[in-house]
Amino acid sequence: MKTVAVIAEFNPFHNGHAGILRKAKEITGADYCLVVMSGDFCQRGEAALIEKYTRTRMALANGADAVFELPHYYALGSAEYFALGAVSLLQKLGVVDTLVFGSECAQIGRLHTIARILADEPPAFRLHLQRNLKQGDDFPTARMKALAICMPEDKKGAKLIEEKNNLLGVEYIKQIMKLKARIEPVTVKRTAGVDAFSIRQSLLSQQKRIRKAQMPESCAMLLRDYPSHAGHAYAVQEEIFPGLVHVLSLENEEGVAKIADVGPELAARIYKTLPGVLNLQDFIAALHTKDLTQARVRRALMHIFLHMPQSSYDTLLRKRTVYARVLGFKKSASPLLNRIKAEGKVPLITRLAQAKKQLADDPQALTLLREDIRASFVYDRCFLKKEAYPVRSEYEKQLIIV
Repeated sequence: MKTVAVIAEFNPFHNGHAGILRKAKEITGADYCLVVMSGDFCQRGEAALIEKYTRTRMALANGADAVFELPHYYALGSAEYFALGAVSLLQKLGVVDTLVFGSECAQIGRLHTIARILADEPPAFRLHLQRNLKQGDDFPTARMKALAICMPEDKKGAKLIEEKNNLLGVEYIKQIMKLKARIEPVTVKRTAGVDAFSIRQSLLSQQKRIRKAQMPESCAMLLRDYPSHAGHAYAVQEEIFPGLVHVLSLENEEGVAKIADVGPELAARIYKTLPGVLNLQDFIAALHTKDLTQARVRRALMHIFLHMPQSSYDTLLRKRTVYARVLGFKKSASPLLNRIKAEGKVPLITRLAQAKKQLADDPQALTLLREDIRASFVYDRCFLKKEAYPVRSEYEKQLIIV
């Protein structure tokens, strides 16, 4: 039995994702393709446009055999933490042979070279990184310049990490190296002309149009019935702003500074800026600086909104805490799940009611799972479609089986 894995957000699922799932099996000859997917919150520091069970259905209808949830402490982290959580989970499942990911360059050798430098941090790299930071470069620029010094044979190689998917791919490879995971990384070219951002913009516009070239028909059909089927409206990020303001009004500068990705300097700027802004977009723009990317600001604000302390981040991520929660699977993939139960190093959670017993020997994993349940409750309350029936709790939601 050969198993290939894909790490994704599917926010939302599009033809590029379908192509990667298809190629993953074709390239590797795998019997099964499993997916590790972000839950209700994503790495951009935003709520997912569509709730996780609908995105699970989309994946299962287009090449995935099983979908596992990436805990939101990882899903809402930097590229490094995102990769750490996903690769840790794949390693502990004990069945994954290959990880396939899309990238802009599709050159695994060049990405591997960068990953090796970032994993080993040779003295020359550390020296130039610190020198660049002291000279005023932001971290991404300082890192890229330091990489260039360490890659004289590939002068343009360091610039590859300016592209988001190249950077994620490098982080996947780096974590495979650090964890000594027996997983082979393979990259394929991303589909040109199709991106999740443009689809999100289209769905949030008045027209709500999706071109056939963007999304599989099965996914488009799910979106047509999405509000009535899922009980949600599309997640409009601005809708969290009142809640964020409320949370900030109950806290103080010192307390907010202890939240992940914030710190004293950003906390001070948040409270100085807040009285003069009326919406989330303006708030993010006002906090964004040369040293703080908008993605970093969004993540920091979402950490505040969901109350994610840096201390919890440190405790959970230091031990690479994960759980294996299944969101959905194909009936034909039952042998894969049985193999995970037999060979995996992490309990397989298919029913939340049994999770407390399953994780009794791992209190940190149970804490992480409870935090995910809480985050999904917040998501449901923010984006519940008012005329729909009350949203069910995580304990009542059904595993997707097709």
